[in-house]
Amino acid sequence: MNILFLCTANIQRSKTAEEVFRAANKNHQYKSAGLSYKYVQKANSTLCTEELLQWADRIYVFEQQHIERIQKHTGDVYLSRIINLNIPDNYQYFQRELVLLLLERVKLSNYEQTPSINHTIAFDLGANLLEKWGCTTAQKLAILGIAKADFTRYQKDSSVVYLNTEQLERLSYVARIHQNLKVAFSNPDNIYGFMNMKNNNSYFNGRTPLSIIATGKVDSLGEVFKHIVSMANWTVV
Repeated sequence: MNILFLCTANIQRSKTAEEVFRAANKNHQYKSAGLSYKYVQKANSTLCTEELLQWADRIYVFEQQHIERIQKHTGDVYLSRIINLNIPDNYQYFQRELVLLLLERVKLSNYEQTPSINHTIAFDLGANLLEKWGCTTAQKLAILGIAKADFTRYQKDSSVVYLNTEQLERLSYVARIHQNLKVAFSNPDNIYGFMNMKNNNSYFNGRTPLSIIATGKVDSLGEVFKHIVSMANWTVV
């Protein structure tokens, strides 16, 4: 099937869903988009079009207002394809709680709902982002809270990944920092280079964000995430 996920801005819920299920179930095709021109334009994300609606065999939305937006522009043509997941806009991109809700509520054939799927996706995403941030192996291990032997094993075979609650929390922060950098910047050099740039903000005090989270403290990850958000005058929801 062709599966389409639609939320308001296509930066948190629908984008997470697209990436989770593309990795978890390769039997279908996946796309995502946002239904608000204002917020999609601000985030430089993908706007829903009627062409996308025509492409989709099944359409997942997250709130009743999303169905109403579609009806306003297209009438009842696509209503039979729409499923409302009833997941409010209270989650960040790839937040663990959001991923678990998606795995619980999206039912696709040939999809096995097992914890290892979530762990594998989270590890692959986090390790890839840390590589693009220019992290050394020692920094990756500290940020993820993973032993070197496990990290090496997971890189060789991600199907064996099993993460504890704290490690999943750490990976969630990494993914959410990246998503907010994508909203702030359009230049890939800034998106991936920001974490290694010295910052004169009062919190960073000439340090790089990466040097702070590389101390290995979960609290440091949380503080860096909050300051990246607040510096750009974003609101964490």
